[in-house]
Amino acid sequence: MPNGDPFASPIKWKNIKTFFQRLSRILSTFAATHNLAIDEYYHESPSWTFRFRHPRGGAGGIHVERVDDSTIRVGSSWYIDEFENFTRYLKSDEGSDLILGAIDVRELLEEKLKDIVT
Repeated sequence: MPNGDPFASPIKWKNIKTFFQRLSRILSTFAATHNLAIDEYYHESPSWTFRFRHPRGGAGGIHVERVDDSTIRVGSSWYIDEFENFTRYLKSDEGSDLILGAIDVRELLEEKLKDIVT
């Protein structure tokens, strides 16, 4: 099931991809520095997610979502699956909307990573 808008027009997707092209150097450098996997537009969502094995078990992720051309939402999550009981334990931060011109994206991502692994 898509998380994003499966009916988004080609023009809307062009705008989403253009938006992330502007941030791609910062996002790619962050991922490479910390050896994070990148999921671009997972399930047709207007976002990039950085995934990693959490040092305390399970998996973690940092999500950068395009809200509009000048705003992003950055959130994080950590989950541990207990397969024997079909249970997932989840800790997540939905994030907040941030104006790109008012923040240092790289610094914000570093803070989110530090928070979710500690």
